[in-house]
Amino acid sequence: MFQQIVSQEKTPTLSHVLPAFEAIIEKWKDHQIEHFEVSSIIDEGLMKLESYENHTDLTPAYSFAMRVYLCLFVVYLLIS
Repeated sequence: MFQQIVSQEKTPTLSHVLPAFEAIIEKWKDHQIEHFEVSSIIDEGLMKLESYENHTDLTPAYSFAMRVYLCLFVVYLLIS
């Protein structure tokens, strides 16, 4: 599903990738609860994903992309 979201357009934008990235993290957290027997393996992956996510807070382009995404979403809600 992540790949489909990111590849909807010829050039994926941060405003699509970042929410999808957060959804991946949440999905893996759900799997970690459901499949306790592989919890430690999932935990290793989550730590890596969360370290990448933490880098987005340090990069102004990510913050800008999310502001644009939120503005477009609000406009979409208003015209719907």
